[in-house]
Amino acid sequence: MSGIHCLAPCDRVVDGRLGNEYYFGGPGVTDSGRFTLLDYQGAVRARVSAGSQGLRTASKVLFWVGVGLAAPGSAIFMATTNASSSSLDDGKRGLHTVSTGMLLGGAASMVAGIVMYFSSRTTFEFEQLH
Repeated sequence: MSGIHCLAPCDRVVDGRLGNEYYFGGPGVTDSGRFTLLDYQGAVRARVSAGSQGLRTASKVLFWVGVGLAAPGSAIFMATTNASSSSLDDGKRGLHTVSTGMLLGGAASMVAGIVMYFSSRTTFEFEQLH
């Protein structure tokens, strides 16, 4: 890893010929993937879209809350499911309804967490300058 630090806009010169690995990151920003500059010669501009560490944390919480709802919800759903829904007594029908809500709510929470996780990535692209 490189020990080079700067804040945007950063016009520091980096010698990429050494094959060092670099990444973009900082306080409140998710770290980007690692990269080298071996494929570039001369001046290069990096365009960075900083991801949010807060959004990343929220995505993990939302995902695991979803797992916490969906797992017991699916177990209760399976335990209260019969071949004929008309044969469910009132107690099982209530549990069945609650478990369906837990299962669907948990699945929605997990999907939202996954979408938020990938939305919180720091991305970048390089432009070769001439």
